[in-house]
Amino acid sequence: MSSGLDQVVNSCYSKLLYEYDNFMDRWETFAVKKGVNIFVNKNYDIHMYMGSVTIETCLTQDQVSELIKSLHIDVATMKKWDKRLSNLEILSMSDDTAVVYASYHFEGSLMIKDRDFLFAFKKYVDEKQRIHFVSTSVEKHGEKLNSNFVRGKILTNGWLVQKIPNEPNKFTFIYVVQTDPCGKITPWLVNKVSVDRILLINKIKAYIETNHPKKKL
Repeated sequence: MSSGLDQVVNSCYSKLLYEYDNFMDRWETFAVKKGVNIFVNKNYDIHMYMGSVTIETCLTQDQVSELIKSLHIDVATMKKWDKRLSNLEILSMSDDTAVVYASYHFEGSLMIKDRDFLFAFKKYVDEKQRIHFVSTSVEKHGEKLNSNFVRGKILTNGWLVQKIPNEPNKFTFIYVVQTDPCGKITPWLVNKVSVDRILLINKIKAYIETNHPKKKL
């Protein structure tokens, strides 16, 4: 990743760390949907949403985080889980960093134009041994935008995997979404799409616990 892109993603990571570590002051309960605790942060013009679940599995923390990463960039899996996703392409990838293009189709009843996004995501491990994957929009030099789409902006997206103390088979999995779809779109639809995205963590939780169940004592 170039130094410019690295700086953009590092800034997003710093922002997420601040929001995680100041949870009591920055977040309020939004809803509980399908077993997912959802919180909202209204300190930004574009609200930030957070979903949280507990995963029970025989995998280690590193294995859980790497599996979540692989699921997020698996085209077939993500298209099955997110019906609005029409294309997902990995443009470049290293051990802990990727640049990704994604496009989304909205059914005619919503009367809005399709969106696409260009973003980078990167892995971090903080001083508390929490594993993060952070994603934010980037610009590609010389790129010609597709007139069939409105280019949206991923402001601050990320997920966190943290081992629960004294619970060897349990992990907290947190997913944060803050996305500006740009163009003409009503705030209620922005909120709906954000919450729909948050609920993907239920599918990830089910996949991990089904395919890698906690060992029976």
